[in-house]
Amino acid sequence: AGAASKENIDCNSSPPIQPNFPASSPYITAVGGTMLQNGGTALSGSLPPFCTEPGVTCAGGGVEIVSSVPQALITSGGGFSNIFSTPSYQSSDVSAWISSNALQPPNQYWNSQGRGYPDVAGLAHKYLIVEN
Repeated sequence: AGAASKENIDCNSSPPIQPNFPASSPYITAVGGTMLQNGGTALSGSLPPFCTEPGVTCAGGGVEIVSSVPQALITSGGGFSNIFSTPSYQSSDVSAWISSNALQPPNQYWNSQGRGYPDVAGLAHKYLIVEN
């Protein structure tokens, strides 16, 4: 929803932020993408051969954030459905997020009673896959 899906680029005007469908449906599992903030912390110790190549720095940890431009070539998003209400299996997590200090759009632009998405998220940018 919001800027990444270009429904409401500024996330602050009419129409309200438009959740993506089918991601906002409780009948599917929505998957979000993350990345390591500032490329993460460098991997140390015994390095895999790929990590010793010139110009390659492998991350060993760091703060995981939503995958977004300009650092990543792909974006991920999330939001709350304007059609489906919060399912019981999400109620405690949604309540905790709403009462947290997380950055949120003004209340009039999103449905705090809606089904939240994504359901799960994982690394989606700059990660190493080793096939043995």
